[in-house]
Amino acid sequence: MSSYHPAFPTFFSQIEGIRSGLEEAGLDDGDFVLDVEFMDTKRFDPSSAVERFNDTLSAKLEHLPPYDVVIAADDNATRHLAENRERLFGEIPLVFLGVNDRALGRALAEVPAITGVLEAVSIGGTLDLMGHLDPDRTTLTVICDTTPSCRGDMNLFHEEVAERPWIDYRVLSLMDLTYGELLTELERAPQDENILLVSALRDHTGTALEFDDSLDAIHSVAGGPIFHLWEHGLGDGVLGGVIVSHGEQGRTAGRMVGQILTGISPVEIQLVGESPNLTVFDHNELARFGIDPQRLPETAIVLNQPVGEDFIVTREQLRLLLVIAVSLLVVVVAIVIYTVRLRSMRQQLLAANRQAVEANRAKSEFLATMSHELRTPLNAVIGFSQMMEQRVFGPLGSARYEGYVRDIGTSGQHLLSLINDLLDMSKIESGRRELSPEETDIADVVTAVIHLLQQSAATHGVTLTSTVPADLPILLCDRRALHQMLSNLLSNAIKFTPSGGRATVTARMYAGTGLIIDVIDTGVGIAPEEQQKVLEPFRQAAFTRQSAEPGTGLGLPLVKALIELHRGRLKLSSQQGAGTTVSLIFPPEAVMHPLRAAAPAA
Repeated sequence: MSSYHPAFPTFFSQIEGIRSGLEEAGLDDGDFVLDVEFMDTKRFDPSSAVERFNDTLSAKLEHLPPYDVVIAADDNATRHLAENRERLFGEIPLVFLGVNDRALGRALAEVPAITGVLEAVSIGGTLDLMGHLDPDRTTLTVICDTTPSCRGDMNLFHEEVAERPWIDYRVLSLMDLTYGELLTELERAPQDENILLVSALRDHTGTALEFDDSLDAIHSVAGGPIFHLWEHGLGDGVLGGVIVSHGEQGRTAGRMVGQILTGISPVEIQLVGESPNLTVFDHNELARFGIDPQRLPETAIVLNQPVGEDFIVTREQLRLLLVIAVSLLVVVVAIVIYTVRLRSMRQQLLAANRQAVEANRAKSEFLATMSHELRTPLNAVIGFSQMMEQRVFGPLGSARYEGYVRDIGTSGQHLLSLINDLLDMSKIESGRRELSPEETDIADVVTAVIHLLQQSAATHGVTLTSTVPADLPILLCDRRALHQMLSNLLSNAIKFTPSGGRATVTARMYAGTGLIIDVIDTGVGIAPEEQQKVLEPFRQAAFTRQSAEPGTGLGLPLVKALIELHRGRLKLSSQQGAGTTVSLIFPPEAVMHPLRAAAPAA
């Protein structure tokens, strides 16, 4: 159970760490299933969201076999499980990680079935590192924001800096400054100062940035090295520090979970009260500021170090690596070009919000031209992964590598699907998606789509049916677009309809001249307050975000955009627990021949 959301910078490090810890405990990927639920307490007020989260989770748990172990990541999830564990999970063992509330963690560790890992930032250690690495940098600027966690960390900072009176520092707080004012202050600052980035996620006007965006902006104007207290940002502009490693937190918790899964009682597994922090630096930033690596502590980890001369590969491996590297290089170049343009857009947005519409249009036009550049190398990556899986280049050496290759192929297919949807949406937004109208028999397209999705429906236990009258007229439309719209709608219907349910495609005339195609399911439905959200790109309903098969939030918006290109409209009717009907309403001018006997008006 994650306290936050999948885009939060600590999440994937925690997951990778948990998997590493489980592996160190003797478990392979095939020995366990890791299920994740997100409380999303960074983006939403927990007081209003927790009950909905509990209701959804309780409904899910009623249909699943009991878990063996529950993991709580960070304070909010741990506190929530401390209050609701017995109601939700009974006496199932609980392992927590990333908990800063030491009193809470120690109290929970007294419960026989609970253990975990405490977390604490190493502000004092990081301050000492600054003076040791470069004694000539005598001043320090501290950056903080309006978040409660940052206010707590600043209290610790003031305690630590009081014990080091020789440190000359100032605080730039987003509680008083806007992002623009913060960047101006940093740009004016002397070049010989150190910077401690505590947090810069939200300013006092309510403007919020993702961590990567705020770091990019700060790094672009800062004259001195940036130190941080957490591992996210290393490799992207942060020089280093004594950091809270969420990967190491997850790894430690993963070993505990592995011990429980292999038969050791949680009572025998001691609480880890000392945060497993690491001293980590980025070689590129050390070189940029001329810091001698010999001054680093012996235990320091240095990222991005040049590869030594003793690194040897076989000729066959080198040939394969070169092919993959060239393919990936094309993708990287495309992403770099996109990143450069996107960064320019961000700077324009910070300088003047009035340019937002133009920046969005530029983004759409750029993505609309990227089809060949992104798809071609990605297809190469997928193709090479399939060749490796088929052992075209010889045996891979171990089951672990075979699993990695399968993951590459699966992830590549998912990414290709995402790119296709994103490019289609971008082409529509930039006005570059053109229709190719042709005389289309609706029944033929419906039959083809149902045949395509029949296997997926059978896997989910959903029955697919269609009711398309034989005397319907010919529809003048883009056949590929109609196929795409029906595929997206039926895929959604299958995904969010419980086993034993039904999804149906019907077609009918309205007002004697227009035509409607309905996709009807008996699924979970959409709450009234969220029905408008799901029609906006990248916006998802609550049940979608917590689904085992989350999407990108592009399906319905793409369908809406395509039907509007046909001068038609999309109508959404849904009731929670009673299913959803999505109607594609084509205008009279798209109907080639009237019905012999028109149906009643819609």
